[in-house]
Amino acid sequence: MKALVLKMVFAALVGLVVAGCPSSGDGGAGDGDGADGADAGGDADGINRPPGASLVMAVTATPDQVRPEDSVSYQIIVGNDGIVDLYQVKVVTTKLAQWHNFNEDTVNADCGGFCQNGVQITWSIGHFPVGASRVIPFAPRVYGSEVADNTALRLVASASSLVGVGASATRTVVVRYDPTMTLAVTANRSSVASGEDVQFTLDYSTGSGGTAESATLWTSIPPGMEFVSATEGGQVVGDRVEWSLGNLGRGATGTRQAVLRLSGTPSNGTLLMSEARISATYVADDTGARSAQSANAQAVVPVR
Repeated sequence: MKALVLKMVFAALVGLVVAGCPSSGDGGAGDGDGADGADAGGDADGINRPPGASLVMAVTATPDQVRPEDSVSYQIIVGNDGIVDLYQVKVVTTKLAQWHNFNEDTVNADCGGFCQNGVQITWSIGHFPVGASRVIPFAPRVYGSEVADNTALRLVASASSLVGVGASATRTVVVRYDPTMTLAVTANRSSVASGEDVQFTLDYSTGSGGTAESATLWTSIPPGMEFVSATEGGQVVGDRVEWSLGNLGRGATGTRQAVLRLSGTPSNGTLLMSEARISATYVADDTGARSAQSANAQAVVPVR
């Protein structure tokens, strides 16, 4: 009788242990998520991601048509839009072969002293509180004639943290010996709170080798923002503010502005990106060839 009781107790304990273990076919809350997602539970890599942990990232580049031996002004922007602080946060990218080599001190980063082709460039942020954001600017210079015309330069940046939450973003610029158009966008605020206005300034120009016909210019209205005003007759068309520029001569320049208000209540650390573009039919002086041309730019304002 005593042996029978012991067998029954042992069987019950085994049953409890088995019932408390997930089967091999069960998926965690974060399974199938992309690299930018935050996992609420443990993943197959053994990292325990706390619920509500999140990173967001964006990359801007000006100009997107760059001459040889000129610099590209990049900004890598990262934000903590989650509900928990993050630790050991770092941002990395790789030095492109088409950039001149440079010393790490010039970009306030770590690349082993001298940033050469294929070397990883690292910015260490460390503790990253809820709602925090960080803008990392750097401006590498493109090599000269050894870089072929129309070469695409694709920058890939990523952010990581101690708990495995990360994000990534890319931006492509093109080497052009004779840029057809250029565009830059700036914001008058480094961050914005609900109810505040942001003025976006768009500066454009056309190349010296031709004219731009039926040119249009627009900048997007980020989610959560609303239109307030625009200079020079800018009108809202869908989720954009648009201007009709007409025909532009060679070497033409101009400026337009749009004021947008943050009417929504996104999480602190959210990145509001306004994408802008100028486009036209470009007529080359030397050949008379007509082609569709455009230039792009971006401005990012974190929510605080």
